[in-house]
Amino acid sequence: MLPYQPGPDLWKEFAFGESLKYIQDHDGELYRRGVYMFWKRSVLHPYLAVMDAPTRDVCTARRPVTNTPTQALALLNETLLVECARVLAQRLMLEEQPDDASRVRRAFRLVLARTPTEREVSTLLALHADSLRHYSADRAAATKLVSIGESARPTKLDVAQHAAWLCACNALLNLDETLTKE
Repeated sequence: MLPYQPGPDLWKEFAFGESLKYIQDHDGELYRRGVYMFWKRSVLHPYLAVMDAPTRDVCTARRPVTNTPTQALALLNETLLVECARVLAQRLMLEEQPDDASRVRRAFRLVLARTPTEREVSTLLALHADSLRHYSADRAAATKLVSIGESARPTKLDVAQHAAWLCACNALLNLDETLTKE
């Protein structure tokens, strides 16, 4: 698996020749499990480096749990993770739900396998409403946001609504409860 890279020339300095160019995977290969991800010792994928991936020189039985501002930025902005939030938002929008609160409850069931508290529902609904106001006023930004990643986007979805739900899903996917298993 050769995932998204933050820039086309990331490996150029370290590739030692034209035969070792990094060519990103596409379609189904891009979405394989991370255990199959290509590693290069001299150039660790930036996302893995930010997340304190261990070196491959020695076996690591237990990894420390860290939480840094750089990690938070990566989790909120990494192409693959924004794309995951977009696809989750698409799923929520395409499923029949009576109202937005039901969508939030469904998202919690899908991501955390539990029912949210009323405070959690109201917090995500407030985030959705704020995001919807922003992206309704700036549809170009909404289009840019929902275009992140290679997976197909249903064109029948309203772009501002899609961007707003993407923001809510991104917040849900970035909860400590979602990211850390203790």
